[in-house]
Amino acid sequence: MSGLNIHSLTRRIDPFTLRLFLTVVEEQQIRRAALREIGVSSTSTIIVHFLAREIARFMRDFPLVDIEFHEDANVNVVNAVVSGNADLAVFYATDDIDSAKLDIVAYRSDRLVAVVPRGHPLGERASVTTRDPLDEDLVGISPATSMMKQLRNAATALGRELRMKYCVNTMEAARALVKAELGVTIQPESMLSREDFDKVATVPLDEPWADRQICVGTKRGETLTAATRALIAQLTDR
Repeated sequence: MSGLNIHSLTRRIDPFTLRLFLTVVEEQQIRRAALREIGVSSTSTIIVHFLAREIARFMRDFPLVDIEFHEDANVNVVNAVVSGNADLAVFYATDDIDSAKLDIVAYRSDRLVAVVPRGHPLGERASVTTRDPLDEDLVGISPATSMMKQLRNAATALGRELRMKYCVNTMEAARALVKAELGVTIQPESMLSREDFDKVATVPLDEPWADRQICVGTKRGETLTAATRALIAQLTDR
């Protein structure tokens, strides 16, 4: 027999057997499709500055794989994987993350810096500590972000309250206010482009929490699809 003609076969079997046969075929198709879908949960910062180009490269290598992004706050990114709503999380390894429920692989590191207007006195320093931006007009972003939570905890440890002169939704908006000499801000060093340095300067933040590890996590003990394993391998193969 050179091949199986499904149409001729279905004309020869009874309706019950036909329904059973079609159900099995449908389940196999669904299963094969599921193996090619990856739900990736991450923060907007990580997506914009790292994942977008890496996922694009992965899609060129594996064009049949579908990637579904879930963008959220850092803690929610991890919760999406733990609850089964995403296959893979790319997140900042901060103190509020419950790593016991994840299998984790290191991905990248990113460092926080103070961003100040050109000519600002802090810009002449070799480094700053948490106390320095707290004494300035501070431009912050959403309090729910992992970075702002870390900054608030650091301020509390100093017996200080985190007070923001301005609070905006995006890091781009925060940098725009700094360029207009309305204050200073804290941001991941990777966020800044060459054009930014025409009007701002960066100063290393000399704090242990300023060195942030970005990790890839999957639900602990979960059997991963071949597509998910391939994506993790590409992200972490350095």
